Amino acid sequence: MKYLKSLTIFFFILAPNLFSQEVDEFAFLEDNTSNPTNFENALPHLTPPKTSSEKIKKTSPNKKIFLISNQNSSLSPGDFISIILQKKLIARALVGKTKKQLAGIKIIKIYDPKLWRRLEAKKQVELLKGDDSYYLAQIALSKKNKLKKKKSVSLIKGTEDLFNETVILNEEKEFDDIDKKRKIKSDNFISLHIGRIAGVNTSGNPAEYTQLSAHWTYQLQDNIFIEASYGQNIIRDFPAMGLDTKLSNIVLKAKYAFIAPMNSILFPYVGYQILQASSPGEGVYSTGMTQQDIDAETRLMNSLRKKAFIFGASILKSLVPGWFTRIDVGTDFYSIGFGLEF
Repeated sequence: MKYLKSLTIFFFILAPNLFSQEVDEFAFLEDNTSNPTNFENALPHLTPPKTSSEKIKKTSPNKKIFLISNQNSSLSPGDFISIILQKKLIARALVGKTKKQLAGIKIIKIYDPKLWRRLEAKKQVELLKGDDSYYLAQIALSKKNKLKKKKSVSLIKGTEDLFNETVILNEEKEFDDIDKKRKIKSDNFISLHIGRIAGVNTSGNPAEYTQLSAHWTYQLQDNIFIEASYGQNIIRDFPAMGLDTKLSNIVLKAKYAFIAPMNSILFPYVGYQILQASSPGEGVYSTGMTQQDIDAETRLMNSLRKKAFIFGASILKSLVPGWFTRIDVGTDFYSIGFGLEF
């Protein structure tokens, strides 16, 4: 899982280049489909491109990132590959990282959602590096034959309509419906927050302190998220004058996404919070202190430490594509933050 997380960050860095690379795959079809009989006549006589057989080792929960074998070390970071199963093109992917005869890949386009959902650990697949025009032509030809069987007027009037989003295969529509179930399409969210966290003062009375925190949220399944966050602040002159205390806030949460007004997303959550407090001078004798003073310092420090179940809600609102602002209100703390989704 640690390997898959590092791959997620890597693919985010390369994301701006994916679209331009992917579009080039269709050059073959755009040159050959102005006359539909071109690839119809040529396809039966073409030799299927050479593929390599590899095994899936691990998959992310949403099956967008795969860890596969790289037995012959034929895959390198930056390679575009196609995944073949049962002699059918399933998906297009980008190789993000290779290590010890393993390769991490990111799915960037899905052609056959039914077969894609069957991909799992230990499954053997065929991989094709580079040009996959042979299989793209198969898809286009299959599409044309299906339209003929329905005796309907062809919706493909030219190269511009061949991959038009309005011309959707049943399999593509099925995958589109799956995506529509998601309230938010991105899998990963990172954000920085400034907020207020509950504690006590040197008199033992309730007090609040300003704390900075970092949050990472991951979409485990459609609309189900897990989150880990860490916050820290320094409390001056606590538990006594001249002493400082570091307050650390570790929180794990489970969230569910709902559509909210004003184009925002509501995330009710439950979780578990661990508050840790440490001070170099805690319980250390110094000149003029009594045992009561030492015990009082210890009690104050222990009153900051806490382990408890928490609940609350987050509200996320997109600012521009990829960036968002977020407000958290819960029994753990309340905060406002800004972040990035990918």
